[in-house]
Amino acid sequence: TVPHKFAAHALCAEVTAAAARVGSVNLMRRHPAGGWFGAMTDGDACLRSLCSRGFRPQGARALIVGAGGAG
Repeated sequence: TVPHKFAAHALCAEVTAAAARVGSVNLMRRHPAGGWFGAMTDGDACLRSLCSRGFRPQGARALIVGAGGAG
């Protein structure tokens, strides 16, 4: 959770484009040769879940209010 997502990002040698964009990670994987790979999957996982139940996000708007540590 926040603020650890930002601190974890700083430990990564490599991150996904989404993690680089927001400057934080919620998933880390150790490379076999050492070093950490980080990803930010929060939004992607939520959106994939909604789409699997028929939601189509094209043209939609969202308002996020008070969601855990981010709220």
